[in-house]
Amino acid sequence: MVLGITFALLSTVLWSGSFTLRKRGLEEVDYKVFIVIRLVVGLSLSSLLLWSLGSGLGNLSLRKAMPFIVTGVIGNVFALITNTLAIHEIGASRTHALISASPLVTAVLGWAFLGENITVYLLFGLLLIILGGGALSYRIHGGDSSQKTSRSVFGFTLALYSAVAIGAFAVLQKYGLSLGVTPLQGLFVRFLTASTIYGAYLILTRPRIEISSSSLSQNYLWASLVMTVAALLSLLALARLPATLVAGLKRTAPLFTVGLSYLMLRGIEQVDWKTFAVSGVIVAGAILAIIG
Repeated sequence: MVLGITFALLSTVLWSGSFTLRKRGLEEVDYKVFIVIRLVVGLSLSSLLLWSLGSGLGNLSLRKAMPFIVTGVIGNVFALITNTLAIHEIGASRTHALISASPLVTAVLGWAFLGENITVYLLFGLLLIILGGGALSYRIHGGDSSQKTSRSVFGFTLALYSAVAIGAFAVLQKYGLSLGVTPLQGLFVRFLTASTIYGAYLILTRPRIEISSSSLSQNYLWASLVMTVAALLSLLALARLPATLVAGLKRTAPLFTVGLSYLMLRGIEQVDWKTFAVSGVIVAGAILAIIG
């Protein structure tokens, strides 16, 4: 169990770092560039690990792979696009804090499909997470945000979809692992699915992608590497812990994101004491959810 918790927390720290790296890249480089780099890096690294350290795709049937195919669509494609755009619209620290509402989805789906328990501590913790996310969104809608934006409702909606998708993500992956799929196989199937879908989208639509400064895409490259390792660590944690517990541990991420935003995004994104306070409420709720 200790190893699983370690994997989950390391995944959280890395994921938080990716938010600040993406935000820096978004200042100058089209977000579509990040999607392409993210999927290419993820597919390449997962393929390398699967056939060098793993068992390849032996004994993997379509039924076993299906949960990871679904997560590749709702997560690695749509959620990746929506939370990247949300970072651009409302900032890294706020986007990550709003996504902290995802344990509610995980708890409900985990109870319904995986038989995981919902305790009083868990419910109270989830309530704090929801209230914290609501308070943060109120600051955005009320115009009292430390980062002014003309499309705060749009950014909030994108972050909310990401929260629902990420909440379902953990349950689907836990179910897939219970069928006998290894973490490396699951990671590869996810990226293969996402790369196929997004590649087809680019071929069909041929969108115009503008790059003001190609050197800034290095932030996207590092973010992609960090996110791929974080995804693998999360799967390793899910193989050892309940989905609800992993989701709760990963929702301690706002504090890391806010801290990294303060250190790395000066001049790009402002973080004041109110953002820290609201993020702290959300994290407190996540901790109670873990205890539950």
